[in-house]
Amino acid sequence: MQFAKALIEVKKLATGYYIGGIILSFTFFVLKITVGVCALVFDECGLDRREHEIMIFLAIMVFYKNRKAANWMHCLANMFLFCKLANIFLFLRADLIAGVVYICVCLIHSVFYPEPVCAESERTLIYNNTELYVSLDIFFLIY
Repeated sequence: MQFAKALIEVKKLATGYYIGGIILSFTFFVLKITVGVCALVFDECGLDRREHEIMIFLAIMVFYKNRKAANWMHCLANMFLFCKLANIFLFLRADLIAGVVYICVCLIHSVFYPEPVCAESERTLIYNNTELYVSLDIFFLIY
């Protein structure tokens, strides 16, 4: 039973949105510390003081924004958003061409792999004003 639940959770993570989000979130850091690749993309290898400060600020923002996350998928979506924004800033700061390429890759990823919609939202009925007056059997008012 526990294995089946874990398998369902892993299947949710094995989508293009999550795999691409993880890759895009760690791209700058991995490129900056990998010696052979860093020399091709950037002038200086290793994180400088300002980049380190931005990474620490990113970690603080991710922890702060995920305090009220509804579930782990919402937590990951917040993490991907803030990591991509920080990476865009870091890439543009390090090299303009690398920043533009990263922005294009992020846009392509967001177009072809949008955030998955929860299964519960497909079963949710949304009534407009006239349907509320016609169907008065059972209704829930959530505000």
